[in-house]
Amino acid sequence: MLLRTGQVGKLTSHASRFLTEGLNLVASKGWDQTRRIAISAHIDAKLDTPGAIDNATGVIVLLLLAERMKDYQGSTVIELLPFNGEDYYAASGQMIYLEQNQNKFNEIMININIDGAGYHKGPSAFSPFNLPDDIKKCFDKVLDSNENIHEGGPWYQGDHSIFIQQGVPAIAVTSQWFLENIDSQEITHTPKDQAGIVNCDKLLVITDGITDFIQNTYLD
Repeated sequence: MLLRTGQVGKLTSHASRFLTEGLNLVASKGWDQTRRIAISAHIDAKLDTPGAIDNATGVIVLLLLAERMKDYQGSTVIELLPFNGEDYYAASGQMIYLEQNQNKFNEIMININIDGAGYHKGPSAFSPFNLPDDIKKCFDKVLDSNENIHEGGPWYQGDHSIFIQQGVPAIAVTSQWFLENIDSQEITHTPKDQAGIVNCDKLLVITDGITDFIQNTYLD
């Protein structure tokens, strides 16, 4: 290679695609399967994009929540769901989760889904879906105590939709800027979705908000 410095080279990749079997991991703590909190973020990204906002930041929040809850010993089950296949090929992880939880969605009290979080412009947005009145009051209290988290409007382009369709209340966590520009933005699913557009401090704020909400609302 050194002898050919400055010359143009060509790399050919010989690859094939074949059917195999994969796993979609679920990390959980707690023992009362009739009381479950499902916190999700997809771990895949579109082809040809770094996937920083969509959705490496969601994975980071899952990891931060895992660290926060490592000493949790309560009965309510907390599930951390790193879904695969949301943006790239067939939503396979989500389909397996749906299959494994047929007739069990009544056990899930809420889904919190993180997708598109941590953009450097604007606040974070927590969008509620079908929250019961008492839960909505707890939700409002968390947002009132944090000026960097706003209540977002409804949007359905994420994994929270599979829970909503099963009648499970949900909160979708994202960036307010993306909600306001959802139909016109040209960042996600492109090479522009790189680490330089992420404000990591916002991921800590989001983690705090989610932790406060579930601790003050559901945990014994």
